[in-house]
Amino acid sequence: MNSFSMQRILDREADRIEAALEKNFEYLERLDRARADAVAKAQARLHAPAEGGGGSGSGKKKTDKNSGVYVTGLTTYMACKQLESLCHRLGRVKRVKFYKDDRGSLKGDALVVFATFAMMEAAIAKLHNCEIKPGVRITATPAEYSAKKEAIDTDAPTTTSPPVDEAQVLVDSFLQEMQQELGVQMTDAVPPPPPPVDVASQAAPPPSTMPSEHTLDQPSRSVVLRGILDAETTSDDFLDVKEDLHGECSKYGTVVQVSIRAETQDVAVEFAALDAAIECLKVMNGRWFGGQQIHASFDPSKPEVPEDPDLMLQAFLASV
Repeated sequence: MNSFSMQRILDREADRIEAALEKNFEYLERLDRARADAVAKAQARLHAPAEGGGGSGSGKKKTDKNSGVYVTGLTTYMACKQLESLCHRLGRVKRVKFYKDDRGSLKGDALVVFATFAMMEAAIAKLHNCEIKPGVRITATPAEYSAKKEAIDTDAPTTTSPPVDEAQVLVDSFLQEMQQELGVQMTDAVPPPPPPVDVASQAAPPPSTMPSEHTLDQPSRSVVLRGILDAETTSDDFLDVKEDLHGECSKYGTVVQVSIRAETQDVAVEFAALDAAIECLKVMNGRWFGGQQIHASFDPSKPEVPEDPDLMLQAFLASV
């Protein structure tokens, strides 16, 4: 390894550490402020006077109506169980109901009632047009109670969650919204230096393999990392990059191989176990490397279907 390559690696590592420290300090400061604001707003809303003498009952009823999600496209029993588990991860669920026909068979639609309107909106954004299982794509829309009142009032079996404290619901809901907002803002918290203008590299950009929005990535033991290689990376640097990534990714599990894809400027890291790939995806996605932000996703060319539903759910949550 020549002195130029060594200096470049040291510069990249110094930039990454400096950017990570700045991002972490800013995130902790904002999260502390968010927690304080959440508690204050929750207490203010709990102690606010009710509008009208008998308005509390109708107000609660209206909130319940506006917090329902109507889901269609559930063609299998496993898809229904996957939806139920996923909804409990997305927010506090008050009720889950799967509609059945006269013979007791699943009709393929469901009603999910969340604790707050904000949770309902966030769930629709995640669930609508989502491939919840391979080959099973669902739709999610706000529930229209006027059209489905008779069906909702039937005695079909339902799944309910234990009663929750109203103050805790408000705090958790606000913190969830703030963390989602901070998560989006943190991608721009430490902007990378502007790259030099290279007309040749801009003429024919490599084809993108980024996953489409609201699509469930097929889990894979191989993780694709983008943003590590650039137009200035030469074949002489590939060995250094592979050694650095092998050492870093070994923290998450046994690494089988690290492959350089020069034509698309991607790096694929293959693990021996799927849970190690999931952990790598969660940690590496959004990190900074050499002044550039890393985008990580499962390798679509090496998909696999885990038998464990919990592992499938972890892979989905890591990819959204």
